[in-house]
Amino acid sequence: MGRWARSASLPAFVLGLAACGGSAPGGPGAPAGWGTPSALGTALQMGSLAGDGRGDAVAVWVPPPRADEGASIVARRFASGGDWAPLETVDPPGPNLFQDPVAAMDAQGSVMVVWPERAGLLAARYAGSGWSAPARISREYPSAFSSIDAAPAAGFFSNGRALVAWRECCGGGAYEIASNRFDPASGWLTPEVVWGIGSPVVTPPALSVTTTGLSLAVWAEQRGASWGLWMSTFDPRRGWAVSQPLGAFEPAALLNGIRVALNDAGTGFALWTRDDTLYASRYTTVTGFGTPEALGRGGCQGLAVDAAGNALALWNQPPRLLALHYTAGRGWDAPVPLLPQDAGGSGALSMDAGGNAWYVWGDSTGLWSRRYVAGQGLGTAERVSPRTGPNLVFAVVQVVADAQGGAVAVWLEPIADSGSWNIMANRFSAR
Repeated sequence: MGRWARSASLPAFVLGLAACGGSAPGGPGAPAGWGTPSALGTALQMGSLAGDGRGDAVAVWVPPPRADEGASIVARRFASGGDWAPLETVDPPGPNLFQDPVAAMDAQGSVMVVWPERAGLLAARYAGSGWSAPARISREYPSAFSSIDAAPAAGFFSNGRALVAWRECCGGGAYEIASNRFDPASGWLTPEVVWGIGSPVVTPPALSVTTTGLSLAVWAEQRGASWGLWMSTFDPRRGWAVSQPLGAFEPAALLNGIRVALNDAGTGFALWTRDDTLYASRYTTVTGFGTPEALGRGGCQGLAVDAAGNALALWNQPPRLLALHYTAGRGWDAPVPLLPQDAGGSGALSMDAGGNAWYVWGDSTGLWSRRYVAGQGLGTAERVSPRTGPNLVFAVVQVVADAQGGAVAVWLEPIADSGSWNIMANRFSAR
């Protein structure tokens, strides 16, 4: 198997730290490289970061509730030619459950945010003129805490349409996989059951939505001492296909960490961890999933597939973080350590439409990034945050890449003597 790293040297950019409300990186006239980190706000829990592929992004989270108030959901939007917009309320304080909200963003900058509340799943949309009122997109749940394990996944496709899938409690302690879709012309449709067998131990679905609407969902089920995977595909013209098992059920203590990625041609991958071993399986619309391949110890923290069917993955193999590359027609290349020293940590991966990508991760030595350029390989490591020293924590690291070679990264840093976090952000400008 061939190496694909371009360089193993590790120069760093030393950055400054700005207070909340300071000039955002990537604004007009910003120099190339990572800018100055800025604080977006305070979080009880981070939700998610989403981008439109052109440099715009949105971060959503749950802030610490004020006295005598319930939880709320807030957002800040970033414009590639400007700054982070002021804080916006997506859902005011109320009986929300403390589960991370999930965001998706389309190429026109529309945003969809999905989260659980006591009676079911809610969604709100931003389309340039403000946030819509939250709408329930699931069936109404009889129990106040039935949606706590929903863990929804969402994505946009053409003409502003969106697809959401989640784990749904169906009574008697069993779970199903459910879905709903959004069309700007008609709003949310009727929620439907994708997988209705029902089982007491089911993982949330991993979902990949392409720009054409072709989508792939994969989840796992436990039966006694064995685990197995299930899959279904979605086509906007025909809806969800009948769910099928992805291979046989096999003895295992745990199956988790499922990641899926699909391109517009219908070629993709699923990666997952069975006990302590990472597996990968390639998918095509013609052959379905291939025979799973054991890659080694650890788990997948990020996965992306380009238009040609090549794949990138972020492999967590404590105490190392590794970059993985799959070449269509050849297979998986030898993994490349993101840093030469073993520093632990966790991170994220995002690919742009041209097959270029960003790895961003936090470990005991700092917050780092490496850019992958299609046809060239991995660049050198650069610091995203200037913070160094002992006992650093960079949690829930997320990144979105854009077609100009830039990226927006967000992460959490703990507030001393508090259960809350500062949400930090930085922008890499390719100019």
